[in-house]
Amino acid sequence: IRETVVAGIDESRLKAYHLGLAEAWEQVGEADAETLARHYYEAGMPQQALGFVIAAANKAAHALAFERAAGFYARALEFDGAGDVDWQDIRVRLAQSLANAGMGAEAAKAFLEAAAGAQPSERLDLERLAAEKYISSGYIDEGLAVLRSVLARIGIGLPGNPLSSLVGLIF
Repeated sequence: IRETVVAGIDESRLKAYHLGLAEAWEQVGEADAETLARHYYEAGMPQQALGFVIAAANKAAHALAFERAAGFYARALEFDGAGDVDWQDIRVRLAQSLANAGMGAEAAKAFLEAAAGAQPSERLDLERLAAEKYISSGYIDEGLAVLRSVLARIGIGLPGNPLSSLVGLIF
């Protein structure tokens, strides 16, 4: 019934309804961040929605609902550039949430995306985490490729076979 009613409302009026609901919920102070984010987003106000999306993500992560937190952090990244937010921190939190949710390959990709925008001091650690998540989730070739890149930048080579490992160990 709701979908049928909403389908009959023109877009500008629907946005006004969402804005009215968001403002009313916020004024009363009883709505959760997710509800406010959804209504501000549907009202076409991404700046206002952004803060609530991040708050919902942080709340979900704190409650150990990591997959849900990852969804909110991913939604927040859709607003990239919309507000005064530490976007690098959001990318790292997304990767950590995916890792904590047991989504290794997705976490590895997110860690690599976070590494691309990181300071050099943080980049190696994020790439190392990406390699670790790839390997632990069964993507051995991808993980080794990232690991080789990380090790090469710090002047260490990854042994190519067991004999090389043994010689390196003895040396």
